[in-house]
Order: sequence, then structure tokens, then C-alpha cells
Amino acid sequence: MFATPGVGTRKRVVLLFGIVSLVLVSLTVRLAYIQFIWGEELRKKALETRMRDIPVAAKRGTIFDRKGRELAVSVSVESVYAFPAQIKNPEDTAKTLSSILGMKYDDVHSRLTRNSSFQWIKRKIDPEQAKKIRAARLSGIGLTQESKRFYPKGSLAAHVLGISGIDNQGLEGIEVAYDGDLRGVPGRIIIETDARGKELPQALHSYVPPVEGNSLILTLDEVVQFIAERELERAMVKTQARAGNVLVLDPKSGEILAMAARPTFDPNRYDEYPDSNRRNSVISDTFPPGSTFKPVTAAAALEEGVTSVNDRYYCGGSIKVPGHTISCWVSEGHGSQNFIEVIQNSCNVGFVNMGLRLGPQRFFSYLEAFGFTSVTGIDLPGEATGIMMRPEEMKPVDLAVMSFGQTLTVTPIQLACAIAAIANDGLLIKPHLVKEVRGPDGGIVHAFQPVVARRAISPKTAQELRYALEQVVEKGTGRQARVEGYRIAGKTGTAQKVIGGRIVEGKYISSFVGFGPANDPRVVALITIDEPVGEYYGGVIAAPVFGAMIADILRYLEVPPEPKDKRTFSPSGASTGGGGAQSQGGGRAQPAGGAAGDGAVVVPDVLGMTIREADGTLKGAGLKMEITGSGFARSQDPPAGTYAPRGSSVRVRFAP
Repeated sequence: MFATPGVGTRKRVVLLFGIVSLVLVSLTVRLAYIQFIWGEELRKKALETRMRDIPVAAKRGTIFDRKGRELAVSVSVESVYAFPAQIKNPEDTAKTLSSILGMKYDDVHSRLTRNSSFQWIKRKIDPEQAKKIRAARLSGIGLTQESKRFYPKGSLAAHVLGISGIDNQGLEGIEVAYDGDLRGVPGRIIIETDARGKELPQALHSYVPPVEGNSLILTLDEVVQFIAERELERAMVKTQARAGNVLVLDPKSGEILAMAARPTFDPNRYDEYPDSNRRNSVISDTFPPGSTFKPVTAAAALEEGVTSVNDRYYCGGSIKVPGHTISCWVSEGHGSQNFIEVIQNSCNVGFVNMGLRLGPQRFFSYLEAFGFTSVTGIDLPGEATGIMMRPEEMKPVDLAVMSFGQTLTVTPIQLACAIAAIANDGLLIKPHLVKEVRGPDGGIVHAFQPVVARRAISPKTAQELRYALEQVVEKGTGRQARVEGYRIAGKTGTAQKVIGGRIVEGKYISSFVGFGPANDPRVVALITIDEPVGEYYGGVIAAPVFGAMIADILRYLEVPPEPKDKRTFSPSGASTGGGGAQSQGGGRAQPAGGAAGDGAVVVPDVLGMTIREADGTLKGAGLKMEITGSGFARSQDPPAGTYAPRGSSVRVRFAP
């Protein structure tokens, strides 16, 4: 007979059955969860485990100048990669690769033995190295096509173009500003492998082709850029300066024709230069503009009606403002002069008068109107903006010195754009460097049109300023910027450097900003020379650079020269002469004072000339010269336009 199971046994059986049932239910739920919830994710992971991607970089778009000349291109090169799991002998493979590639053995061996499915060995190698690697037939080692950036013109326009990195990405300049357009879409090669990373027989292969990037058509002109850089480089060598800038633009469209800074670098070998060489100081650095800022004060004073072109100013060498005496740069003063002559002579006293008449609020409103309180919006990274006081912070002495370009700072591009507004009938245009974005097929993706930021001054005020700035070049401190056959307008500047908020004695920035032709401006150009050795006045250092540059640029742009007898441009209501010479009929000055007689000649105007220029001019008129001082002619006796006996002497005082 068999014993009947007790209650305890039955309970244990029921418990065991319950546990088994719970485990089975849990496994079923888990299986269902894996199948229906994780299924797709696990499938992707399995696929990723057995599929190996070899990246194929897209070809970066070409950068052209405005006439289709290549400034930056991408060339095809090969890169070496490894599938570590497929390498049979890492030691021998590392030895071979290190010998071919010129790499350290330990570095190569480390890459070959890493626990990864894919590893770069060396990117963008030369063709001879690729040929040797291909011939070595190393297991687990392959070559893939990539593109390498190349700048065929070397350092030309380096600060505009910028640089790109190993992964086909823009890092600086236009390369990074338009990286989204230039980069394109990378492709890939997909290879099926086993769990150990070895390629399977009859493996699945697929190729996803890269999409080439868009190309850019810049506003730069390669020839204008070359001319600008050539003259800047000559100035740097001649003056032994620390740094320098040059900027050339079209005042009507805002298109940048040339932009360069010194020191410079070659973007093909940028790692061989100090990082500071890559700084684009045209847009990123500020400086005290000095007298190149004076046209802005003059424009504001004319526009607000606190002066006119026929107003007269007296300069005795200094002017007093509450608690301070401000000196003119000519210690003896300029005497009585009209508005045009104040600009022509760059008279600090005259500009202090204009600034004080305007007052802080109106003065500041024109800083805003001319774009000095904000960035210009140029399509480059790293643009800075100037530093200047708010109206409520300005004391009379602050306003006085700001009116002739001290105690405020601007960027070179801000200053050039402000002067371009005067050249462009008062309209401030946003500067830009890209004309068009084009697709790989050459079709236009986007075309950029000129953008008017605002009207800074009226056309009438702009016309009067253009005439005044022409006199600076014809008779004043900018005589060395003159170009035979062309009417040039501009303004010199000489400013003491400010470092750490303090004026540094003996360190100067020489500058010149101007445009031509004066009556129908085609180009505006700015030159700055930072810390020239020896002579430092803008009229001596920067003006000749401008003159040499603008002469070649106007000829290259096929701007026809204008005969002197057809130059009738003058501001409405403006007197074209000072002292005894008054404008009559067609703008030709008639002699005043003295008397004509046998052997008498008209005394020519030599103000602003060097000693040699003044001596030659007087000799040409049949006169002699008595010299006092050195530098540029500041006064003459008898005055220009009067009669003097042939062979008599003209006393000329020269000053720096």
C-alpha cells in the first residue's frame, strides 16, 4: 500500500508549480518585449556590428574672385585607415607603415592594436606614399579618397579666405563664415564583416557618394588685391612698421575689392606661422583714427547747420575749453581760414569749434549714423566695434578731443565705410565679400545685392565734403596722395597709440583714407601703418602708399583720366580759394593784391608741399625761395595769387 501525500507535500508542489509558471510568464513577457519593443533597435545594432563604414569626404566648394579666378580649391588625396581586427601581424604592419609614412613605430602600432572597428592611420598623404602602401598589400589596411584644401595664390587674400581643417571644416575667414555652403555632404563605403571584424566572402558592399559643396564668387578682385598687398608690403619694408592694413571697396555697392593685413601667413602652411599672424586686424582691431575722423565731424556740422562752407575760423595755435587748453598740431596756428581750409589744413582748433557747436547729443547721433557704434555686418567672423563715450558721459574736453579723432577708437572697416558714405552721396552701404553662391552644377543658389544701412547725411552735404577732401589732396596735408590725371579726395591721419588705456609716447599709427575720382567715386581705400620707424605723419607715410595703389587700381578698372581744363566740380556756394585768391568764372582763381607789370609773375600756391616740391614750383614760376624750418610748407609770403617781380624771393615756413 502507498501512503497518501500529506498536506505539506501538496503545498510544496503547488508552490513549485507557481514559481515555474511565473518564470515562464516572465520569460514570455521578456521575449515579447525583446521581439516587439527592442527588436528594431537590436536589429540595427547587429547590423552595425557586422557593417563597417569607411568615410568618403565631400569635395569642398571652390572659392573664386569676382572674375572667376580660383582662390581656394580642393584636390583629391588619399588617406590610410585600418580595420584592427583584420590585421594578422600588427608588429610587421606597423614597421612597414611607419617607414612609408614617416611616423613613429609606437604611434602606428598603438593605432593598429586598439579595440575599435575602424582607425585612421594618417590623413591626406602624398601620392608616392599611397603608391607604396598599395604595393605592400597589407591585410586590414586600406586607402580612401579625401579632399585637401589648396590655396593656389599662397598668402594672397589669406585673411579673407581663412583656413580649413583636416576634417574638411572651415576654421577661419570666409571658409568658416560660409562653411555650410562649402562643406557639402560626406559619403561612405559600407562593407559587411563577421563578429571579429573580418570581411565575409560574398560580403555586402554599398557606396553612398558624397555631394560636392557649393562654390563662392567673391567680390574681391585678384588684381586689385595684388596691387593693394604689393603697396602695403613695400610700405612695411620701407617704414619697418609693426603692422599694417589695407582695404579697398566700391562705395556704391559695398563690395570689398581688396582686404589685407600685415603680418600675414600662407594658408597652405598656416601651422608654420604664429597664431597672431592669422588675426584679421582690418575687422578685429580698433585704433584711434586721429585726423581721418575729422570728415565725420565736418559732415555733422554741415548737416546740422552749425557751420557752412563759407564760415571762417581763427586758429592761434590753441583753444580753451573749461579747465583745459587744447593745442593745434601747428603751434603757431593757421590764422584765419574758411571751412574748406580748416579741413585742408587739418586744423584741430577749427574742428573743436565744430564739435562744441554740435554738442554731445548731436555729435553722438552722427557717430551712430556713420556706423561707429555698431558692427558693419561684414560677412566674416570676429568683427569688433569701436569704443566711444555716450553723450551723458561727455565733458566739454571729451567732446573737443573726440571732434578731431582722439579718445575714441574705431575699426579700419568702420572708418572706410563711413568715408564711403561721403563718397556715395550720404548713403551708408553694408560691406560684403560674397557676390554669389553657386551649386556644383554652376547654377546660382543665392545672389547678394547691395544693402543700404541708412542715410548718414544729405547728398548736398556729401558733395561739399567731397570737394573739401579734394582740396586736402590738391593743396593740404595729403599732397603725396595725388595721382596725375585723376581727381583724388582724402584725409591724412596721425594718432598716438593707446595701449592699456594709456597714450604711449613715441608710438604712432599713420593713416590715409580717400577715394577717386573725387567727382564720381569708383573706389574708397584705407591705409594704416602701425608703429613706423622714423617719420610717422600720415601725409608722409600713408598718403604715398594710397597714391601709388589708387593710381594702378583706377587704370586697371579702366577709369579714364580727366583733363585739367574740364575739372569743374565744386560745392554749391563754396569759395574755392582763401586769402587773396577768389573764385571767378569757371572756378579759376584770379590774382588779387599787388599789381601786374613788366617782369611780374603770379606767385604760385606751395602750401602743403615738401621743400623740394615748393622749390621746384617757385623756380618754375621764375621765383626763388627762402626757407624756414623743415617738413611741409605752412605759410608763404607773398601769398599765393599775388604778383611779385620775376627773380624775387618768396619766404616759406615749413613745419612737420
